[in-house]
Amino acid sequence: AKMDRIAEASMHLDQASRIDGNLPHVYTSLGAAFSGLGRNDEAAEAFLAALQRDPGDAIAHYNLGTLRLMMGDPGGSIPHLESARDLNPTEPDGRFQLGLAYLRAGRPRDAIPELSKALELSPDLAAAHVQLALAHLRLGMRHEAAVEAELAARAGLPLPAELNQLP
Repeated sequence: AKMDRIAEASMHLDQASRIDGNLPHVYTSLGAAFSGLGRNDEAAEAFLAALQRDPGDAIAHYNLGTLRLMMGDPGGSIPHLESARDLNPTEPDGRFQLGLAYLRAGRPRDAIPELSKALELSPDLAAAHVQLALAHLRLGMRHEAAVEAELAARAGLPLPAELNQLP
């Protein structure tokens, strides 16, 4: 039933974009609808269309960045997640996603300040402790990694095998 509603919404948004193709929020919403349907390529196209109309659309940047990250393209996600961060620096999930993208792109040193800021903005974002532990471990900072892993474990999060080697 939910998928049917998303499909219907995407049809209406597509029609709206044909009526007035200069409304960036219509394309952002269309991208979200396509993403909800698992139509990732169409979602990316819609987010790009929104950004062509409004390069300052933080939501479109965030959605495109997280979509590319989810699709296994951390390098392609970083510019959009950086833009989302710059446009909305107090959004903790945006900071978390950017830190995750940096980490997956092999840039743990860049990941640490983003993940730390995400935790500062939202102390309950326990998943950031796991990612911080990984970033510290990859930089050879075993003590810092162990501290973050312990915080993640206390929050009830499972730790990746890579962190099981910590004291």
